[in-house]
Amino acid sequence: MVRGWMLKENLTGKASDALFIEWKYFTIGDGENFCLFSYSVGDPRNLTGCGKGIICASVFQDGRFHSEVIKVPLRSCKLSTGRPDGTFGDSSIKKVPGGIRITGRGKNIRWDVVFKDYKQRFLKDRFNIPSRIYPGSWLDWMMFFNDARGEGTVNIRNVGKMKIRGKGYHDGNAGKWIPFSSRWQVFGYDSHPEDEENISVSLMELYNRKDAVGYLRVSIDHRIYRIEKNNYSLKNISWGRDEKSGVRIPTEIGLKAVADDLRLNIRLHMTGSDSLKIRLSPLLPSLLITEQFGPCELYLKERGRPRIKNHRGMGVNEYTVRKIF
Repeated sequence: MVRGWMLKENLTGKASDALFIEWKYFTIGDGENFCLFSYSVGDPRNLTGCGKGIICASVFQDGRFHSEVIKVPLRSCKLSTGRPDGTFGDSSIKKVPGGIRITGRGKNIRWDVVFKDYKQRFLKDRFNIPSRIYPGSWLDWMMFFNDARGEGTVNIRNVGKMKIRGKGYHDGNAGKWIPFSSRWQVFGYDSHPEDEENISVSLMELYNRKDAVGYLRVSIDHRIYRIEKNNYSLKNISWGRDEKSGVRIPTEIGLKAVADDLRLNIRLHMTGSDSLKIRLSPLLPSLLITEQFGPCELYLKERGRPRIKNHRGMGVNEYTVRKIF
């Protein structure tokens, strides 16, 4: 059983429960198109009166992004502790025979996707987040699977209904922290679904003006490398402007890692970007989350021999900025 919402073990009955936030991310890609769906809940006891569920959909199809942010009143959210199941009004995450089914229903985007045939994992890394506002800030980053077979449908308003099929990935975050106090960047790469070797790269960094913390995970077939920050470097090489929001975003990103018998070098060239505005409370600054997608140049050497130099796989990047609207 894939472990689910972490409410039971992390809600203490104290005032700090107001800072608890949990996200679940699902992605599916075929090397040319890409979909990201996230489900989250903040302040699940509604101590601040601003607790809510938020769902984000970002779909890159035929050379452009389509996106939507759906806010769900907390009273319409039902979460199953210890399981992946959750209901957010008309949207849901459900355990089904042999897999997980996710659905979403917004004004502009609707989806119904099933993830099956994956090797179940539960990798967890803890981030202690430097924060003057709440010194006890922490975040857990969990991987559930990275090799699923995903398929389903997405219906985009004014575009139509399309079938999606490709490689599926699922991870999540849970913690007690104030999202606008530290920003984050998430970088990922997945080999093409038809490649003989199954390679998946996922990296998460949280940072502020002085400090950054992060972990890198590299999966090659059934082997996983967990690499700490002093053994990898993530560099935003060139910059541009997001067309929708106008904010400054990276347009070319490089990742290098050296650990044990692994050597990795990836360069992402952004094809498209999309910005999603998240506001947890009218009293707090908004978060602007930019989703990026594009082809990668990848070189990987393992156990002293080159394994792959692959231009068919695709990379993704999530980049955040604080912005007051």
